[in-house]
Amino acid sequence: MTKQQVGPPRLVERGLIDLLLVLGPLGALVLARTPAALAVPIWIVSSFLFVWAGRARKAGAEWLAPVVAIVWFAFVSVVILRVTGVPHIDVYQYLNDGVRAQLHGENPFAITMTNVYSAAENAENYGPGFLVDGRVPFGFPYPPVLLILAVPGYLLGDARYTSVLLASLTALAVLGRGRDPRRRLASVMLLAAPGTWWVISQAWTEVGVVALFGAAAFAVARGKLVLAAALVGALLVSKQYFIVALPALWTLRPYATRARVVVMTATATILTVPWFLASPQAFIHSVVEFQTLTPMRFDSLGLLVEVVKSVGGADSGAFRALPIVVGLGVATAAAVRAPQRAGGFAAATCLSVLVAMLMAKQVFFNYYYFIACGLLITAAVWDRPPGAAEIGTNENGHSAPTTTKVSPSLLP
Repeated sequence: MTKQQVGPPRLVERGLIDLLLVLGPLGALVLARTPAALAVPIWIVSSFLFVWAGRARKAGAEWLAPVVAIVWFAFVSVVILRVTGVPHIDVYQYLNDGVRAQLHGENPFAITMTNVYSAAENAENYGPGFLVDGRVPFGFPYPPVLLILAVPGYLLGDARYTSVLLASLTALAVLGRGRDPRRRLASVMLLAAPGTWWVISQAWTEVGVVALFGAAAFAVARGKLVLAAALVGALLVSKQYFIVALPALWTLRPYATRARVVVMTATATILTVPWFLASPQAFIHSVVEFQTLTPMRFDSLGLLVEVVKSVGGADSGAFRALPIVVGLGVATAAAVRAPQRAGGFAAATCLSVLVAMLMAKQVFFNYYYFIACGLLITAAVWDRPPGAAEIGTNENGHSAPTTTKVSPSLLP
């Protein structure tokens, strides 16, 4: 995505991307269990639109084609949600119970959640004796940011409608004016990624996380630094696993001023602390302890779980700390090597979350979905010149250009 190939390598690259744009939607439709009578025509039209949008070169069409593809994506997303109905997954119930409690004046972190699983599924997912009076004895298990994002969709009749909107807006933001072929292609690939419709249909919250990640990366790249500070603050408190990405902030040090650091910190505080102060014990119980007390899932898609299944080992405290330690280490190393701009921050964040997930005791498709989409966004902002973004303040407090030493490239 970051290199301009010519000749046979370019043809191979182009063919592989076209193959993804054709097969990706098919995989997503199958995973979302879309009825075949509906899935086949959707797949045919989607393949045509996505390939057309990815290849568009003529003036006008280079922007129009991706926009048409985005509108089609949003329409199909709503159709899939209506046809497939309520998913058999706890995340969907968590969103609905949490938003309902919030809108009715209850503390969403102090309630208990509706159980959607059978006895056998509960034993596998939560462990024996987990339920209390047939309910999940935890409140909303994610940070408040995701609760806030789910409200508009919930009011429209389905919390997942928020994901449809955010996925569409993210693709539109990556597209920009459509003049950069790599950004245009990244925009279409976000829509056609295998599993995108499945992630939305399952109510996984990573669609919102991708939207925040993309908005933050592009705000930095475009020099909207106050907005970028607020978005980075919101991103870092949107999901628990971003604790491993904190060292990636080092890549943004050329943009750091006291005011921007205050904006970032204030945003993170406003989006977290009020819910914490309402009931510190309930907040920690639901947001922190739920993640640490649930057992290792042997259906996880991680390296650590595969090692334990192969050679054995207890679900110990060392295993629980491993993803944080490894993730922080990789984030630190990446931050030292990455260029000091939006692309460096995005790459360091994605790499640290990736290795943390590989070492986690519970990791599923939705986490890799974030990483894959995050790397597409990284490619879209990687080569953007610092330009207006490289603005600091002089000794008098006025804006002044700064000279930034850029570290060696993180990527080959």
